[in-house]
Parts: sequence; C-alpha cells; structure tokens
Amino acid sequence: MLFWLKNIRKIILVVASILAICLYFYVTSHVNFPALQIIRLTQVYAFSALGFLYLSLIVSPLYSAFPWLPLKAIATKTKQAFGLSAWGFAELHAYFAFFKTLGGFKGFWFLSGSIQIAILLSSFALTILTIMAATSPSFMHKALGKYWKKLHRFVYVAGLAIIIHFLMIGSHFFDTHKTLPTIVLSLILFLIALELLRLYRYLLKKFESFPRAILATIIIIIWGLVSYYTLISPLF
Repeated sequence: MLFWLKNIRKIILVVASILAICLYFYVTSHVNFPALQIIRLTQVYAFSALGFLYLSLIVSPLYSAFPWLPLKAIATKTKQAFGLSAWGFAELHAYFAFFKTLGGFKGFWFLSGSIQIAILLSSFALTILTIMAATSPSFMHKALGKYWKKLHRFVYVAGLAIIIHFLMIGSHFFDTHKTLPTIVLSLILFLIALELLRLYRYLLKKFESFPRAILATIIIIIWGLVSYYTLISPLF
C-alpha cells in the first residue's frame, strides 16, 4: 500500500502515456483511410481528455459527500496526475483537430460562427489546463502559496468551457436515445449533483441564519433544471 501511495502519480502518468500511444497505433492499424484516422484520433483523444478531467474533478466532491469511502489518501494524490493526463490528451486532441483536420488558422476562418466560438472556448479551456499543468510541481505550489489553490479552482471554468464546446461541436453525440451518450451525460449530472451538495453545505456554514428549507429548495430547483435540459428535453 505504501508503494502505491508514494508512486500513484507517476503510475497514472505512465499509464496515461502508454494509453495515448496504444490508442494511436490501434486507430492507425484498424482504420484504413488517413483522413478517417485523423477524425478517429481526434475523437478518442477528446474522450480520453474528458475522462481524465472528470476523474480529477470528482475526487473532492465525492469524498465531501461520502467521507466514509475508503482510500481517500490515495484518491486525493491522484487528482494532480489525472489533471496532467487530461491536459496531455487535450493537447493531442487540439493538435489533430486544429492542425490536421482544419489545416490550422487558414481553415478556421471558413468555419461557421458557432463552430468558431466552440473552438475559442476549447482554446480558452486548454490555456487554463496548460497554466495548471505548468504550476502543478511542488516548487510552484510553494512559490504561489495561498494563490495556488485559487488558481487551480479555474479548472471548473475549464470544465464548463469544455462541456459547452462538446455540446456545440459534438451535438450529434448527445442523442439521449442512445446508451453511451446517456451514460456520459449521467456521469456529468452526477458530478454536478455532488458539487451542488458541496455548495449547499458551504452556504449553510457561511449563512447560518438563512433558512435551510429555502436553500435546499433552490439547490433542488437548479439540479432539476440542469437535469431536464440535459437529459429529458432532448427526448422530445
């Protein structure tokens, strides 16, 4: 157990690197056409980045909601490695999507306005992830002091920008009549539910005199609206 706890970050980064290489060779060996290979690589690296980012985001709210869950020490140490892995896959996705599929900046100007906005949102998110990756080493943590944690909270802004980018670019994927999109959206809603629960507990402590019933009702309404517009409304 001590070995895994001490080296868990390195293990995750090694596994993520191996996964990136394996995905590349799998796609290029199973897809015959070069243009289609680029599309598939763009997609698999996007989903990998989203998956690792999800894992880095869910650790804190999950243990906040369920403090009795085991392996908290190990899970907490994984957040940084998951975040770095998400950044690496996001860079690969950006490379294949922007430079290989679009042909760089010259292809950007031929896109529709909504697609350009979606790409700008993803660039904004990638910039945040890059800054976080650059400031992830322990010496940067010490150098930034109390500002390190505040800086790394921008990961939630990046996550929101990525979700909007996903919805705008890959709207065809989010067909809730299909199993995989429903699973992905359900996982995202689960994360949002955990964050709303954590927000509820934080507000209770900060505004102790505020009626709990009203605050809980507001949180439930927010959760209901998000759930409806994400999962239910697309069915009609």
